[in-house]
Amino acid sequence: MRDWGPLATILLAFAFVSCSRVSESATATHSSGTIPGVVRVSRPDSPNTLNPLLGGLYIENYIQEAIFDGLVKLDSNGAILPDLAQAVPSLSNGGLSRDGKTITYRLRHGVVWHDGTPFTSADVVFTYKEMIDPKVPFPAASTYSDVASVSAPDQYTVVIRLKKPLAMALGQLFCDGESGQIVPKHLLDHSANMVTDPFGSHPIGTGPLQFSRWEHGTVIVLVPNPHYFLGVPQLREVDIFTIPDANTALTMARSREIDIAQLTTPSQATTLRGVPGINVIAAPAYSLTYVEFNVRHPPFDDRSVREALALAIDRPAIAQRAYAGFALAADSLIPPYSWGYAKDNGAPPYDPAAARKLLDADGFLVGPDGVRAKNGVRLEAAILVDAASASGLSGAQQVQAYWRAVGVDAAVKPMPLNVIRGPGGPAERGTFSVFYATIGFDVDPSRDTILSNESFPPNGNDLARYSTPEVERLIELGASTYDRAQRAAYYARLQRRVNYDMPDIPIAWPRFIYAVNTDLHGFAPETVNSDFWNVYDWRI
Repeated sequence: MRDWGPLATILLAFAFVSCSRVSESATATHSSGTIPGVVRVSRPDSPNTLNPLLGGLYIENYIQEAIFDGLVKLDSNGAILPDLAQAVPSLSNGGLSRDGKTITYRLRHGVVWHDGTPFTSADVVFTYKEMIDPKVPFPAASTYSDVASVSAPDQYTVVIRLKKPLAMALGQLFCDGESGQIVPKHLLDHSANMVTDPFGSHPIGTGPLQFSRWEHGTVIVLVPNPHYFLGVPQLREVDIFTIPDANTALTMARSREIDIAQLTTPSQATTLRGVPGINVIAAPAYSLTYVEFNVRHPPFDDRSVREALALAIDRPAIAQRAYAGFALAADSLIPPYSWGYAKDNGAPPYDPAAARKLLDADGFLVGPDGVRAKNGVRLEAAILVDAASASGLSGAQQVQAYWRAVGVDAAVKPMPLNVIRGPGGPAERGTFSVFYATIGFDVDPSRDTILSNESFPPNGNDLARYSTPEVERLIELGASTYDRAQRAAYYARLQRRVNYDMPDIPIAWPRFIYAVNTDLHGFAPETVNSDFWNVYDWRI
């Protein structure tokens, strides 16, 4: 899971299928500042390495998708597409076995690495061996924990055998952007130390763009791969600038010194709305803002208290205010634009009167100071929140106000995220009571990483320490079949059960907001992994 940043609420029906163009100014000729054939991208952070076996940062994965390939990849709607494989394996094409435990990939012919060496199935087997090598700090090693073996019967065939049927495998294993990029055996097979190998600074892939130069902390320059299997990209160069200051990035986007800038706050989108030569695009994403209870910490170990506090919150109002309309109110841990979403999911509505009645019935009565107490213990909630997140602080403060209105002594406790989530921090040790958090999900609707005892810290993101036999069983059932309709039925039951237990209160699905030069054509944001998924189609 990843925390990808802020996003937008427009009309629900529209939000489910595509990006929205918030403002648009079309030009017949190139805008001032445009460099034909050159796309300039701004990012706030800089990578440490470009070796896919090592990089665990979002920016690293983001850039690597342009340089490397997987067997498959995701498009801007989250659909799985073939990449180095000729087709996505399925029962109908013979790539998926009847028991769901064997996946066979037929590889494209004629693919070469950027140095001209032919790509073969041996590269895939080598990459897998490095992924599971304990000496290699591969950040997504757990993704491959259910793989029994990866073999290559011939140079154009890869066979993956799973320990058990795993529906998520098709969109996660060797998926470009999902830490599944394939590296060259001929260059790394004899590496003395993968961590220090110069490959991390001078990568060689099979992707649409190839590495040119890296001015550390300033810019990474990529150029077209003339031998790319889908055709030569229609660009001369892509420059990825490190611009930590959001205002600087905004100014450069406005003057068209930058062609693609991801905006960090909704106010920036408002500033650019109507500016000639700029499209402001709000793209649906899989990043959720939510309230997480520590269900082992009284009084939040009481389900009725959690339900009452959920009833006390006006989620659409928070989504509107905290994100200036650039977020979709959430009523489930699965977004409405996912095939796994169930509209009839039992989410508590905004009903403060019902919240008060439920707390009264549970014995939490209002005292002279307006704060509820039970057996002499006040109903208190210390809400942890990332101190650096403006939208998070706004949302947490609104939750505080809603809870105070029903008699809760609520306080907001800003803290650096690396302290909250770091080793020995309150999230890992379970010493918090409430956390106003943001989490990035995979496109697949499985939620084992937030709802399973296997994901209790430090092994995952179930910070609530929530687990029930029914939910564990539904997670297992959803993962064990490849039939989407059956999986959706399991996840519908899971959503209803979780909305009853309420270990988490989903608040909003923020959107990614981009400022894009109107001269750039073909750009289609892919908010889970990397916008470079179709860079070979870009032109400017």
